[in-house]
Amino acid sequence: MNKELTEAQYKSLLQGKRILIKGIESAKTGKPYDAYFTPEQVVDNTYKDKDGNEVYGKQFKYKMEIPKKREI
Repeated sequence: MNKELTEAQYKSLLQGKRILIKGIESAKTGKPYDAYFTPEQVVDNTYKDKDGNEVYGKQFKYKMEIPKKREI
């Protein structure tokens, strides 16, 4: 996803709330779309950064729903 979440959106996800993110850019078409995200769980995550250092953090597992235009 190419959008950064706001602090309020992070807090809502941590509370298990569904959030709407607008203007996500499609990787296939480049066109923007809106989607609801519902958190399903938070898991530990590790990855290597560009310098090869291991980075530890948390990752949301979520369900994504694309609403019909009139729902927004």
